[in-house]
Amino acid sequence: MKYILLICCCTLLLQSTAQNKKIDSFLTALETNLKAMGTLAIVSEGKLMYSKGIGYTSPGRQPAAVNTVYRVGSVTKMYTAAMMMKLLEQGQTKMTTKLRRYYPLIPNAEKITISNLLGHTSGIFNITNDSLYQQWYTQPITQDAMIEKIMAYPPVFEPGSKKQYSNSNYILLGYLVTQLTGKSYQQNLDEIINSITGATHTRYGGKIDTANHEAISFAYNNRQWIALPETDMSVPHGAGAIVSTAAETALFAEALVTGKILNHEWTDSMLNIPKQMGYGLIKYNIDGETGYGHNGAINGFNSTVLYLPGKKTGICFLGNGMNYSIEEIINGALKLYFNQPYTIPTFKTVQLNDAQLEKLNGIYSSDKIPLKITISSKAGKLYAQATGQSEFALDAESPTIFSNGQFGIVLEFTADNAGRVNDMLLKQGGATLPFTKSLH
Repeated sequence: MKYILLICCCTLLLQSTAQNKKIDSFLTALETNLKAMGTLAIVSEGKLMYSKGIGYTSPGRQPAAVNTVYRVGSVTKMYTAAMMMKLLEQGQTKMTTKLRRYYPLIPNAEKITISNLLGHTSGIFNITNDSLYQQWYTQPITQDAMIEKIMAYPPVFEPGSKKQYSNSNYILLGYLVTQLTGKSYQQNLDEIINSITGATHTRYGGKIDTANHEAISFAYNNRQWIALPETDMSVPHGAGAIVSTAAETALFAEALVTGKILNHEWTDSMLNIPKQMGYGLIKYNIDGETGYGHNGAINGFNSTVLYLPGKKTGICFLGNGMNYSIEEIINGALKLYFNQPYTIPTFKTVQLNDAQLEKLNGIYSSDKIPLKITISSKAGKLYAQATGQSEFALDAESPTIFSNGQFGIVLEFTADNAGRVNDMLLKQGGATLPFTKSLH
């Protein structure tokens, strides 16, 4: 029996090593083809099973590593929700408590509850949609000044009547955590979460310090990465101010979902997500497996973390430069980790001439969704622009197949017998939608 056990353990070790090498190859392909920079981590039962950094973290090209610290953006909402739920568990406030007790000047404060804030059903205007946001997001802001900005906007809808994502909800919850405890956000983070997970790099962020293993963010432009400006972390606060490593973020998700931070009653209330988005958590479906986590984006940083209870596995990718869909990175890494069929993309592109591109130009519409897509070519490149959205570039995989890795979009064009292109298929997130070129 001892020999059989030893053989089984060796077999599992070999399988794990082989799978990790495949993930290495996938991440190397992303890095080599300028598709992503960041760190991937996979955890199981409190242990780090895999981690690797790709790309660099500063203009000086400091390589990304396992311990690189990134801004996690809206993944912060998981942390804020967990801290708020712990205070609810302790009886420091109630789900039904009205916002007027704490911030009476917020519109509808007499109707909005703590539950409304946690579940994005408050109707409070999303302050990052402020028309002047781009003028002030890099500057420090006080709590009073932020509340004034939020209260300046009328309600978007009546509390509880619908669900709509709003960063304002979690900015206010972050303030409330500190008000209820009389302690800073960081102190609450350390006492409620880091003391359980053992995290040493997870903290309320400040100005990025590359000497302290903190990454700055980049945008992809013309085959190179361009450094981006920083949001001052007093702006997103409880909605997006945390920085962490991929490993610590994945271990936090595991601890939260498995009931190590909250008792089971409060954990269950977070996992009871009727419409995909709940109290600080988003429900994911990964090849039939339910996962719980969150995603985030802030100034070029992109993050996704989730925990799959059925697989006892957590995964996190924290990126500081993205030219590829983060969902595809998560999906691909999980397939390779679980030894499921997956072909690592080659990211090969072809160069097309103006005549080949121009015949694709036009306005395409679909009877499936009320959205039109304008296709245009310029300087040997094809571009797409959906109704009300910004234009984005497409890479040519063939004369009729184009993709944008950042958004996970593939466009396939078909021609009639005369060579005229009139039809297009849009593929994104597992869905395929037909489009037809307008005659005018």
